[in-house]
Amino acid sequence: MKFGKAGKQRSFLHNVGRTAAFLLAATTVSAVTGVLLARWLGPSGRGDYAAVTAYFGLSLLSFELGLGSSVAFHVSKYKGADYVWTAMGLLIPLTLLAAVASVVVGVTVFGDSPSRRASFIILPFAIALSFASAPVTFALLSLDLGSFNLVRLSQPVAFGLLTVGTHHVTTLSVPLIIILMTVALAFQTALAWWLYIRVCSPRGHFVWKHVRPLLRFGILNISSTAPNAVNGRFDQIVLALVVSSAALGQYAVAVSLSMLAAPLVTAFGYVAFPDLARGERISETIRAATRGSALVSIVSIALILVAAPFIVPVLFGPGYESVWGLLLVLAPGAAVVTVNAVFGDILRALGRPGVVAVCESLGVVSTVIGLVLLIPHLGVMGAALTSTATYLFVFALLRHLVSRHAAAIRLEPTPAVPLTKADEA
Repeated sequence: MKFGKAGKQRSFLHNVGRTAAFLLAATTVSAVTGVLLARWLGPSGRGDYAAVTAYFGLSLLSFELGLGSSVAFHVSKYKGADYVWTAMGLLIPLTLLAAVASVVVGVTVFGDSPSRRASFIILPFAIALSFASAPVTFALLSLDLGSFNLVRLSQPVAFGLLTVGTHHVTTLSVPLIIILMTVALAFQTALAWWLYIRVCSPRGHFVWKHVRPLLRFGILNISSTAPNAVNGRFDQIVLALVVSSAALGQYAVAVSLSMLAAPLVTAFGYVAFPDLARGERISETIRAATRGSALVSIVSIALILVAAPFIVPVLFGPGYESVWGLLLVLAPGAAVVTVNAVFGDILRALGRPGVVAVCESLGVVSTVIGLVLLIPHLGVMGAALTSTATYLFVFALLRHLVSRHAAAIRLEPTPAVPLTKADEA
């Protein structure tokens, strides 16, 4: 029996390692593309790009209603293509709402910059493609982890190749970059559907009885993930309205560097989620995911801090002198924010997205208070201090909840199972 547990543990870590490798490759490609864009656009252009993509991320989380994760949860527990098609049907009107909101926000809130305004008008196409791929991508998380990893890697690779190729043909602008991002998302969407059809029968229907459980889990899930996204992106949206584009560009670079370890850490959550949703090896999976993610995160952020003073001037060039100081302030929060994501995946897979929502919502309150108090006096440094304080606060809450649930599971009585002759031997 001990050999069996050790084998399952190795299988879990193998899946984590494989997923981390794909996510690390995706992050590496994205980081290289980000460095090139920072050099080609300069701090001001990089700031405009950060404002658009920050809204893009928040828009996806706000209007998708957590249906992607809900599909992963329900397919893990019950199987069946009907959940995928039901989620697709629900996402059609949500796509229209998100597209209209993007244009309205781009014209009214960010309309002072022609570059930002044009980018926000293009953004609805990117939103529609992201929604079209979400159900099948998250279904692959449960059905075929390798295909899921491939889909997640495809978009940054396609975007990076398109960006480099276009740079050698014409001068890049922020609206043009958003167009290239949209084309890359179209490729990712086509690949996701092709892989899903290969792995699972494409047959399925919109089933009304699936609407309520999908929306219930999805809304509870989005209430737990949206606050985390607000904590991660709201600071840049506020800074886009308050500080110069150059200052925002430096802050965006510092945030990007602080999150380089994310793929190595979040892989634990991606692999643990379907196992926990199926009720497999709950105690062992929680232990491996929490300890592994914390260790990897701490070691990674330490290495980033050591290397940053040397690589920032070389990679980004002039205009990014403040990045090191910002990164130093962001580091403690960066060390725990990705672990927070793993904690959230664990609790959601156990059917407790509501408790994650409470913790992350308290984090939003902390973020808003910190930004209001500190940004007028400290600018981007105030945003960095707010991020770190908020992530540490949420980490303490989530860690307590995961520990409590893990202890409760260990105390549950194990039903007696008659021994077979093989067990007795």
